[in-house]
Amino acid sequence: AIIRMPQQLGGQDGHCGNFNFNVSDDTTEQIVERVGSPVLAEESLFPASKAPVDPEAMHSDSRDSSEDHQEVTLEDCAPALRHAGEKWCRAHHVRGTWRAESCVFDYCFAGKEFA
Repeated sequence: AIIRMPQQLGGQDGHCGNFNFNVSDDTTEQIVERVGSPVLAEESLFPASKAPVDPEAMHSDSRDSSEDHQEVTLEDCAPALRHAGEKWCRAHHVRGTWRAESCVFDYCFAGKEFA
C-alpha cells in the first residue's frame, strides 16, 4: 500500500518527518523527541501482525505496541539484500550519505518500489 499525505495547513509530524522541507531535523531521535513513542495497537489504523519479526525477511514494519517496539536499522538488513539495495540506489543516481542510506533502508525493508 502507498499512503500519500499532503502537507497539512496546521502542520504535521511523524515517521517521515515534519514536512518543513528541512531534512536536518528529521532524524529518528528528533522525531521520537517531538512525537513520542510508536502508535499503540488499539490506536492503529492497521492490523497488527502476530508473526514474529524476522529482520532477515522483513519487508514491512508492523508492531503491536510500544512495549514490543524494537528499532530496525540498516544493520538489520540481510547482507545480500543490503548489497542489492546499494547497487540499485547507485544505479538510480541516489547520491549523498543520508539519501543513499535512506534509499538502501527503504529497499531492504519496504521494497525497491519505495526506495
